[in-house]
Amino acid sequence: MIAAVLGTTAELIKISPVLNLLEERGNRVEIWNTSMHTDDLTILFDRLVPGIEIRSMTNPSLTDDVATTRHAVRWIGRVFRNFFRQRRELRRELMQHGPATVLILGDTLTTVIGGIMGRLLRVPVAHIEAGYRSGKVFSPFPEELSRRIVARLAKIHFAPGEQEAANLARRSGRVINTGENTAIDALRSFAGQKGPTDEAPRYGVVTLHRFELMRRPVILRSVLEACRSAAAERPVLFFTGPHGRVRLEEHGLLNFFDDKLVLRDRLPHPDFVAILSKAEFVLTDSGGLQLESSYLGLPCLIFREQVESIAGLDRNIIVSGYDLEVVGNFLNDPSHWRRPSLLDSAHPSQFIVESLSDAGRAI
Repeated sequence: MIAAVLGTTAELIKISPVLNLLEERGNRVEIWNTSMHTDDLTILFDRLVPGIEIRSMTNPSLTDDVATTRHAVRWIGRVFRNFFRQRRELRRELMQHGPATVLILGDTLTTVIGGIMGRLLRVPVAHIEAGYRSGKVFSPFPEELSRRIVARLAKIHFAPGEQEAANLARRSGRVINTGENTAIDALRSFAGQKGPTDEAPRYGVVTLHRFELMRRPVILRSVLEACRSAAAERPVLFFTGPHGRVRLEEHGLLNFFDDKLVLRDRLPHPDFVAILSKAEFVLTDSGGLQLESSYLGLPCLIFREQVESIAGLDRNIIVSGYDLEVVGNFLNDPSHWRRPSLLDSAHPSQFIVESLSDAGRAI
């Protein structure tokens, strides 16, 4: 049996192609949901993994995203209490249905929790998207710390490139270079589809949400001013969730938005990708969007001090370093950074499934 421990939309999106392929090959697959994200994740289960059983690790599932430190502490305690109550049942089920493997992905708190669960159940842990490093333990936090902890818990490390594999050279277990991130397989399914709403012929996309930016209102105001200037030439769609909207209101920044710089609610990933794939540019602080933009060839500016992935850095991805001059230059001519799509260049999910089968960890 394959147990995939996940709790965020990004984890589900990037692991879903792997889980569907495993199920198609006859493996018993189950998702153990920690409910770090709630509404979006529930919607996506039906769309991305319709045939796979979902087990709640919070019992009952939570109704709010884990968004604060206090909330995170309560959530971790709740997940582990439920895990220990049913750990004998979980191990029995894992061992009854073919090769037993715990799959985790990425660098969230759920990734660490899944690695610990696998070790406590005495089942090999396979980590997808392994090996990303910033070089600074507390930047970004807690992602970099999570990566280093998980590297000690996993027995199989699926690294999405040569650099990431090299970062794991001293780790125990087996390091496998999948060539690309599984995000490319998920993206291929939705890019080019019709979006949920009719958009203007030309538009840009902005998503900004990271804690280190949202607590710096002066910098956030400056980048919104740059986005509003860019919106004079074409509409710019600014996507955010409930917590982002609250932060914008707290900083007195909601007045920046109108029918040109348009504030939009966060969308389910398939719908968002349909809009993203037709955009003129994207400005974001998301590592996931860096990957997706690199595969799409989409001009993309990452509004962060540094990034962990080299995806697209020599092609269509620019890192601002919070330099507003870099932002302005990018927005003045984003088409300069347009590149051909790479969507048909790799199929890492297939590679992962075949590697698990070859290692005796899946059918």
